Amino acid sequence: MNKFLKTVFALLLVSGITVIIFLEKKIIENQKNNTSLIVTAQEKLEENYEKINRILNDLHEKLEKQIATLGNEIMAGYEREIFLIEELEDLLDGIKNEQFNQIKQTTNMASKYDQILEAEKNRKIINSERDNELENKKQRIKELYKNQDYLECIQYCNEILVYEPEDYETRFYKMICTFTLNKMDSSKYEEILEDCSVLKRVGYRLESVNMVEEFIQAETIGVKNEE
Repeated sequence: MNKFLKTVFALLLVSGITVIIFLEKKIIENQKNNTSLIVTAQEKLEENYEKINRILNDLHEKLEKQIATLGNEIMAGYEREIFLIEELEDLLDGIKNEQFNQIKQTTNMASKYDQILEAEKNRKIINSERDNELENKKQRIKELYKNQDYLECIQYCNEILVYEPEDYETRFYKMICTFTLNKMDSSKYEEILEDCSVLKRVGYRLESVNMVEEFIQAETIGVKNEE
């Protein structure tokens, strides 16, 4: 800024000198009759003109240097700003990409979560339907047992035990029906005794279970004695 003020001041000085020259020319014109004064004035004018030219040349050179320096500083500042802008753009691109990836991951997670919820919903529906079906079959087992339809009762028991192997009431019906139909069929004894063993571990209807085991043991011993 100081350099700029000096430059302006120099220009004003030059303007003042120019005005002086103009006035001197007027004086010379008014003193045409005085030859010696004209000659002296012309010499002074030439001398001042040379001085003014030197001053103007010096000012011109200084101005060119100042303009060149100022231009370099401006360009350097501009380049720095461009570099910072590019860095900021790269940073923003990185943030945008990261946000996009996060949004994409969140969307994928939400989609997977929705799929899990839908699968769980379907599973609950299926389980509910299956539970209702199993419950109906359990009621049917009691009816079949009461009506002495032991073979169909066993079929229903096997279907339930596939899904609920710890349903001891159903296992008991299966065992007692199998025993009732196959009292004298030793090939069924192993299956019957296996069900008895499961029921005895949990203490389910021990009196009936013990009765079945005792009968099978007695039959087995009797067969051996006959042999």
